[in-house]
Amino acid sequence: MDMKWVETFLVAAKHENFRKTSELLFLSQPTVTAHIKHLERELGISFFKRSGRHVYLTEAGRRFVPHAEKLVESYYDEVQTLESFKQGFQRKITVAVAPYIASAILPRFLSSFLHRYPKIEVMINVVKSMEISSELESGRADGGLSRMPVSHTICKSILQDSVILAVPPSSKNESLFSLFHQHRLLINNHPFYWEEILPSIQQTYKGVKTMVVNQVEITKRFIKEGLGMSFLPFSVVEGEVKKGKIDAVPFSTFPLPASNLYVA
Repeated sequence: MDMKWVETFLVAAKHENFRKTSELLFLSQPTVTAHIKHLERELGISFFKRSGRHVYLTEAGRRFVPHAEKLVESYYDEVQTLESFKQGFQRKITVAVAPYIASAILPRFLSSFLHRYPKIEVMINVVKSMEISSELESGRADGGLSRMPVSHTICKSILQDSVILAVPPSSKNESLFSLFHQHRLLINNHPFYWEEILPSIQQTYKGVKTMVVNQVEITKRFIKEGLGMSFLPFSVVEGEVKKGKIDAVPFSTFPLPASNLYVA
């Protein structure tokens, strides 16, 4: 059985339209029809019924869809396994990683790991911190790096990062009251500490305006453009602070929590 036939079947089954299938797969329509006929002949059953220019899945076709999906997935898994073997890998691990960890922290650890274990193939799956538990439970990941504790598995903190007030460039000489009066506070870009510090900020700096920006990279861009300020782990903005693109302001109104890196 040619896997191209199965792939053509799945696209045709989704759209029930051979012309659209040919456009999506960059095949001629006669080639799509030939793939379907080859597959039907191979398995001895019809997957589509035709009514004029329209095609519809038969009951057999509907039943075959999940099996076809498994066939394609298994096929490409095996191809990937073979390719890994050809490259000299003896084992593969998948690590679910929170976005900011993947961009700001992981590279320094990954380089050392790859050098020490050259025969392990590492697959990085970037997901939100709150999704890492489900990735581990489902078996889609062998390990995880998160900004918050991971439930239902062994989890420990391996790195503690200080949290700083990151403000637009050339703002560090302003008083805290002036900063909170002039700039919006960009919140919810960390899954752990905002519930702890936001009520205290709102109580101390009456009338502070907030804006929800749940992506760290977008938060940094907004700060650099003067659109707001935020409390961020220092490692996230260390490069920008050194280059003068973001200022780090001392904050002593109340103790700030640390940002931890958890491994599971």
